[in-house]
Amino acid sequence: MKLLLGQLSRNLFVEEYPQGAYLLTQVKDNIWLLNIEVCDYRGLGRFVLGLFKDIRIVEGDGFKEYIKGEIESLTRHSSLLNSDVHDAYKLKNLK
Repeated sequence: MKLLLGQLSRNLFVEEYPQGAYLLTQVKDNIWLLNIEVCDYRGLGRFVLGLFKDIRIVEGDGFKEYIKGEIESLTRHSSLLNSDVHDAYKLKNLK
């Protein structure tokens, strides 16, 4: 798969995975192409979700679907948390 990384995500990638620096190619000032193969989407997915404003998925349909699923899951989970917090607040204030 291929990802475009901004300067922040590029720096963090190299800091966390220095042996992967050879996977990066500078495209423009402050824009890097990461060409990487992974056997499991979870690690790279966490990286992309944590820096979503600084990363664009260029290639990798399976990975794009994984990220969409994670975002949907997060949205559902967040909605459940919000309703649980709201219900707990209502119960506390009724006493």
